[in-house]
Amino acid sequence: MSGSPKFSEAEIAAWKQKILEASRQRRAEAEARRRQEAEAQERQRQLEVFRNQTGMRLQALLSDLHAAWANLYRQDALTLQYRANSQVEPVAQAQSEAQLLSISQELDKIELALQEAVHGKRREEAEKKRLADIDRQQLELEELERRVAETPDAEALKFDAAGRLQVRNVLQRVRSALAAGDPAAVRRPLAEATALAHQHIRQIAQGRGADRHLQEQANRHLTEFQVILAGLKADPVVMRWQTAAVAELEAVANAEKQAIRDRRVREHLCSLIEIRHRSQIIVETANTV
Repeated sequence: MSGSPKFSEAEIAAWKQKILEASRQRRAEAEARRRQEAEAQERQRQLEVFRNQTGMRLQALLSDLHAAWANLYRQDALTLQYRANSQVEPVAQAQSEAQLLSISQELDKIELALQEAVHGKRREEAEKKRLADIDRQQLELEELERRVAETPDAEALKFDAAGRLQVRNVLQRVRSALAAGDPAAVRRPLAEATALAHQHIRQIAQGRGADRHLQEQANRHLTEFQVILAGLKADPVVMRWQTAAVAELEAVANAEKQAIRDRRVREHLCSLIEIRHRSQIIVETANTV
């Protein structure tokens, strides 16, 4: 019998390398599954948070509608109540943040419709009570001033500073014309004041909407950021070898969270593509140690 081995050293080394690679592959697949499970759990948690926030907002809207019932025409009140109640089931059954965002946008419209309905009834009832031109004009002026005053100066200056100054000037002209007691002299400045005030209010509403949209976009961005972090933290290999890198990424997330709270969103949003790239580098670096 020959004393030579059955396998050469090269064959044995290749066999060991295959075993090692298979072990690494199984470990990488297990780690990937763990990350995916953690991300799914975090995404579901964030969805429930958003659902609860939307539900609370809907309940607040229904409470506001009930409180304003006496200041609404019956048909307006019933229509608004139906629109609001129609959102209860969709909130409970929503399966994605996109669906909840759509519901939130519908609530924006209902809130605006409620304000317009209250203002509309107030104007119409005031006009019924006052038949004389000068009384009606006085009420219109007061209504405009009330509506303009509903927006704090700081917010008005933020979204439409020039418009606020124009409205103030034309309202002063209307007050001066009313003091003279000539309804004919009031009509033109009052019409101008009405148009400018409505334009000013719309400009502010658009600014608020854009601001809210940016804030919601930032919150969704932060949610996805936190999902990525949750996946990294659930990976033991990553947390063993790349703790500092994960902590650095978490610091970026915390900075974004603070920026959202401080309403400094535009300055601090990082690209999700960049964040995912950094997280991928962290995972790859950890797995090559």
